[in-house]
Amino acid sequence: MLLAFFAFVGGLLCIFVPDFILNAKFPGYTGRAWGSFASASEDLANLYRIDLREAGGMWFSIATLMAGVALTGYRRGERWALFTSLVAGAFACGSPMYVGMATGCWVCLMMGGISLVPLATAILVPARTVLGRR
Repeated sequence: MLLAFFAFVGGLLCIFVPDFILNAKFPGYTGRAWGSFASASEDLANLYRIDLREAGGMWFSIATLMAGVALTGYRRGERWALFTSLVAGAFACGSPMYVGMATGCWVCLMMGGISLVPLATAILVPARTVLGRR
């Protein structure tokens, strides 16, 4: 549920205040301030904003799935809920790790590192173990 909350808040921030996030992370991998870049090339800055909003929409959607699973199936102890939560958690935070490795953004690397736990668990624990044999 904590990972769902993290993805939910991060998704909302990306959707509604992309400039706040870009002000914080843009100088880390370009060496330029976001404000000077946005004023120099408005079209490219709008493309960055659109891309960040799309990523926020993905995070928000996956967080909604994770919260729904946690509040319904996982709480009742259904076997499918754990595996679904692990896979959704890996997708929610796994992609920023690759962005962080490519750009050197430490925030993205940190978010990706958090996702390694559910990702490794989802890969190492076979679905049959979680879902049961039939």
